[in-house]
Amino acid sequence: MSIFKFFQKNKQEQEQEQEQELPRQQEPVSGQTGQQEDIEAAPAASQPIQPADAIQRSCANAVGNAEAILNMTLDYTDESMAVLQKLIEHYRPLLQVSPNSPTRGNIIMMLGCYLGETLRRNHLPKAHWDETAPLPVLVYGELKFGPLKEVEAVLNGAAHHVAACYGEMRDIATGKIVAPPFSRGGWKDRKYENTFLNLSFTMPENWIAASEEKLAQAMPDSYVMWCCGGPDLMHAVLIMAAPMEKLGLPIGSTALNYLAKLRMQLGSSNVPYAFSQPFQIQIGGEYYSVLPCLRENKDLQLYAARTLHGHISVALFSMPEKDKNLFPVLVKQFAPLVEEKQ
Repeated sequence: MSIFKFFQKNKQEQEQEQEQELPRQQEPVSGQTGQQEDIEAAPAASQPIQPADAIQRSCANAVGNAEAILNMTLDYTDESMAVLQKLIEHYRPLLQVSPNSPTRGNIIMMLGCYLGETLRRNHLPKAHWDETAPLPVLVYGELKFGPLKEVEAVLNGAAHHVAACYGEMRDIATGKIVAPPFSRGGWKDRKYENTFLNLSFTMPENWIAASEEKLAQAMPDSYVMWCCGGPDLMHAVLIMAAPMEKLGLPIGSTALNYLAKLRMQLGSSNVPYAFSQPFQIQIGGEYYSVLPCLRENKDLQLYAARTLHGHISVALFSMPEKDKNLFPVLVKQFAPLVEEKQ
């Protein structure tokens, strides 16, 4: 589906849009984990289920390795996240050199279990581990936490510090952070605001926004929140957010997991795509992982993704490849809704 379907066009522009189609949200592709080349993946979902004592054994390994490697102590306190971060930083360059190392899953299991078990012991004594999932998750009532995915994000560089991940999980678990209700947001003059995303975007001069009617007509089953574009219909920004399970992703997935899945879907389409290495960038005060791709060797598309309240939030930037310098300009049009943060 073309990103420009959301705008009123004349006949010439309608012919132009057919050459600039974006892929429609595709059905989840199963069995993809670990098949992509440039985006690091989670441990294979087909790995055997760990025995009942695997969590505690993995935690003990983390404690022992911190002592042996760093001469530091992991004592299951909130403050020990600083030591866990150092252990992550010790393993990160090793995994970057050998991203497909068979020990990768063991490292994530070891560090992630310590992260989750520390959270459970200090703040969620009634929570329990669910080891039936491909990667163990911590369950507390209707809440599910993916500490292994959080550790993987830090290892991959998609999150900057494990203490921040731990703090967010702790605050959600203890009620200090309550996820706002899902909202599509809305426009106020030339500014879009969304409290769910804690994000605003100010349209560049002469840009136009697609109406909600056109969004619903063009992509009725999508999670697109808004789209706006330049007067030449060659430049556009689109925002969407969808629950992880609706995208075929397990609870606790990372932005890189989503981008890996997206890359495989785009790569299997009939339209040729050339992909570049993902990178990180701040958009509206939050870190996003970005997958750049070139469609038919002329149209640059940058998919920026982050996790939020069990959702994957995506900002799609589309422009001719020759105008790639417009990307940082558009990024600066985003800002957080500071007043909504507690």
